[in-house]
Amino acid sequence: MAVAVGAVASLAPYGVHGFDFLDGMGASNIEGFELFFSDPGASRLDLREGVSEILAATPEQFGEDLKGLLSPADAEVLAGDLL
Repeated sequence: MAVAVGAVASLAPYGVHGFDFLDGMGASNIEGFELFFSDPGASRLDLREGVSEILAATPEQFGEDLKGLLSPADAEVLAGDLL
C-alpha cells in the first residue's frame, strides 16, 4: 500500500520548434525516447523489462538508479534522506 506519491519530473512539450525535448534528460531517458521514436514495439518491451527491474529493486538500488536520471539541480534538491 502506498502512503504517498510524488512526481519528480514531468515531460516538456514535444515537437515545438526551437525547443530541445531531450535537453537535460538523463542518458537512459534519452535512449528510451529515441527507442520509442524509432521502434515503439521494442520500446514497449524495454519498458516492461524496466518495470520488472524496478519492482525487484531494493529502495537503495532504486535510489542509486534514480541518481543517473537527475539533472544536477534535481540531484541537489533530492539529496539526503530522499535518495
